[in-house]
Amino acid sequence: MSENTKANELPLVGYMIVTAIFAGVMLYCMWWIANFFLFVDVSPSSILPVRATFFNDEIVPFLTVVYFIIASFLLIVLAYFTTRKVIEVWPGLIVGFVLWSVFFLWLNAWFPEIKPVAALQPTTIVTSLSLFLIYGIFINYSMAYEWAIRKQDQSR
Repeated sequence: MSENTKANELPLVGYMIVTAIFAGVMLYCMWWIANFFLFVDVSPSSILPVRATFFNDEIVPFLTVVYFIIASFLLIVLAYFTTRKVIEVWPGLIVGFVLWSVFFLWLNAWFPEIKPVAALQPTTIVTSLSLFLIYGIFINYSMAYEWAIRKQDQSR
């Protein structure tokens, strides 16, 4: 690798931030599209701890994206410290399933828009689980792959 390429390489924290931004925006967009086409009964904005009565309706999607970006960054840091050496899909699947379980089994007690799993339509369960699995795989695999590339570059 040339010296010019190493000088232009993004630091690890910068890579984490860029990946978190992309993952947060990606999750919001996929969830919004699924909600728009009625595959999911739960809006992506239902995860906000503060409801839309505090804010006008134009800022709620922006706050949701920011919330997803912050959550993505925390998950990427967690993936870095726990599963960075495992370049496989399984850790991402586990993370996605745990996130889905937390969202639909635990958070529905605090947020009235989130129905209990037994009351959800099958399309909502399958689609939302698929979204969370893709999200978990993206975050974990991105971090593991980047760590492996950096380790390989250091050994040269």
